[in-house]
Parts: sequence; structure tokens; C-alpha cells
Amino acid sequence: MKYGISLGYSSKLDKLETIKGISEIKKKLKTKLIEKNLLLEINPAIVTNKSLWLNDDFQGTQRAIDFDILEQSFYGELLQSNNKYRRYLLMKNDLKNVGDGFISDFSCVKRDVKTSNTISNVYDEIGFEIVVNNYDSSNLNEFVVGLYSQILMISDEIKELYPKLQRVQLSNELTFISFTKLKSLYPFLSFRERLNRFGRENGSFALTNFVKKLFNSKELNNFSEDVFDFNSYIKLYAYNSITETSISIAYIGYSVDREILQEQNRLLKENFKTKTGFNHLVTTEKLPLTLTGGIFLSKLTMLILEKNHIAEVQSSIWPKEFEIFCQKNNINIF
Repeated sequence: MKYGISLGYSSKLDKLETIKGISEIKKKLKTKLIEKNLLLEINPAIVTNKSLWLNDDFQGTQRAIDFDILEQSFYGELLQSNNKYRRYLLMKNDLKNVGDGFISDFSCVKRDVKTSNTISNVYDEIGFEIVVNNYDSSNLNEFVVGLYSQILMISDEIKELYPKLQRVQLSNELTFISFTKLKSLYPFLSFRERLNRFGRENGSFALTNFVKKLFNSKELNNFSEDVFDFNSYIKLYAYNSITETSISIAYIGYSVDREILQEQNRLLKENFKTKTGFNHLVTTEKLPLTLTGGIFLSKLTMLILEKNHIAEVQSSIWPKEFEIFCQKNNINIF
């Protein structure tokens, strides 16, 4: 296996079928999310004023690309996340009733990620923000099940378009499992190995209560204190039989309110963020409480179209050696 690509791998879809498949998946995802949740589609934000702090620096581990604004006295940043922006925009437009919400088709450049066959320097998601009135784990779980059902439906529809896609990548049932339970099942494996083993044996699953358990771990991207409520954060995984790994396809959780933000600040001590404009809006309770989440578009597309490398569904920068390898092995990449 080289570059994470299995020996003898060959795509079941040709170039044109792949392009059409990518377009169909995105279109169907947006349509189903909008219709089921009555969401308004907005253009994603690309830049932000640094002082407002609508960005997410993932606890200082992801450097944003910043720049000075010509003839103005402040700096801009390219956004690496749209969650805080969508929540901010709900407030700006006085959308505060339960059920009000936005959906955005967001992509950005990530210069500090460790790339692999499922991760590139380009991040893309179909993200959503929906106003709620309180933290409710049962409602959250119900939403997760509904979202997975929509994803499963889209997978079936794509397979009807392309019957050559035979493998069952998404199980009919979604299993909820906590970090503690997962660890007890496979105590001698690493976190990544546990995810792969559980996915291979059980199919798709929703991992809960894991963020605080993996603080300061190299096996988890760091979380900022001002975006998600760590206790509610859930990540959806599906087992990709082509890559032979469990890959994350979506995430969902509640946004922080004043109490949660203060609690998470005591844990992470990101004290400089207490002076940001966004932090002030949270602590003064001007922002609506939201259910916030997103679908990892390229990872899900890989899964449904049975691709072995993210380069087959997404345009980014690739090493020259990798491009030569793909050309020699008749693997079409963007």
C-alpha cells in the first residue's frame, strides 16, 4: 500500500461519472437538509476581522492565514470554520426562534494539518446552524439519527445512478457508543485502532463523550473553548472498506452559552479570547443557542463513490511523486 492506496486499486467510475457523482451528492445533501430542517442557504464567510474573532484556531494549533487591509487599520483572517459566523449571522438578522437556521457550503485552506489519503490541505463541509432553546441530549441524538438516515438515503440514490457501486459502505443501523465503552472493548489498542476495529465489526457509529477524554492527545484535533459544548459533541463514523478505516463523515453538537464557555475556559485557559468580540456576545447572552454541525463533504463523497484517495474527489496541492504514481496506475485525481 502506497499513499494509502491499496495494491491493484481501480476506480469503478470513470472521470465523467466521478464529476457527476460529486455534484449529485452535494446537491442531494443540501436539498435534503434544507427541506427537512427548513434552513436558509447562505454564502459562507471567507474572511473575518481578527478583533471580532469569528475564526477557530483549534486551541492555537491551526494557524489562520492573515493579511493587512489596504488603506485600513485592521487585519483580516481567512476563516477556517463557519460555525461561529453562522451563529453570529443568526443574531445579526434577528433569527432567534426555535428552528430558525442556516446552511452553508464552506471550504477553506488548512496549512497545519497532517495529510493522508483521507485528509488534504483543503477542508470542505456542508455546515448548518439551527436555533434551539436548551441543551437536550435526546433531541440531539434524534437529530443525529435523522441526519444519518438522510445520508443513507443519498447513498442508495447514488447507487441507483451507478449500479457498479456494489459495496455496502453505510450500515442500515447507527450505533451510539461512548469513548469509555469503546476503550473498554479494546483496552490494548490505540484510539485510531479502536475506531477502525469497531467500525469494521459494527458498521456506522456515533462516538460520544470523547472530547475531554482526549485533551492534549495527538490522536485528536484540538478544540477551542468558544465553539462547541464538549459534553454534547458527537462525531459520526462509517467504515470505508476501500481504505479499510473508519472515517469521520459528520459532527454535531451544541454551541456554548455563558456558563459552558466559563467552564471550558477554566479547563483550557484560553484567556486571551475573553477580550474578543465574539466572547463578549456569548457572555452577554446576545447570541442564540444553536445546534451546530457539518458533513465532511469530501470524506463522505469518497465513501459513497468508493474512492481510495481524497485526491479523486477534491482539488488540492499534491506532491509531484504522488501525481506520477497516480498517472502510472491510471488513478484520476483533481
